Amino acid sequence: RGRKNSPGAPPIHKSATSVVIFADDMKAIDDYRKTFQKITEGLKDAVLYKGEQFLKSMNDLGIGFDQVIADDKFDQFDVNGDGKMDEDEFCKFCRSSLDRDMERRVVMKFMVEREQWEREIKSRNEFKLDSKYIVDILR
Repeated sequence: RGRKNSPGAPPIHKSATSVVIFADDMKAIDDYRKTFQKITEGLKDAVLYKGEQFLKSMNDLGIGFDQVIADDKFDQFDVNGDGKMDEDEFCKFCRSSLDRDMERRVVMKFMVEREQWEREIKSRNEFKLDSKYIVDILR
């Protein structure tokens, strides 16, 4: 399982130095697990609780819920109704809410020169670009 190009899909951008294509992300679930682990790192329990903690986590991910919608989504994916969202429940939430239960669509950028790629990575790190506003890098 990996990231793959949609067969026969034309590039969405092409220049002398790069090509950008749409792809289906077959590793999305792994990214959601890492995100959950990052969010819950340092917490007493490796769970998210309904309310402000879940809302803040969603806002940090760039999902603009208000408290009412966040609570409704939480209840929908808190399968056992214990007021806690574990890693599996979180992944199901992401898969449904972000991917609409389909493979996650991503873009892949291929660059001609390695130095150009290294400069892009360096500037993304240096300027701490927010994934809410610019396409994030998945590896």
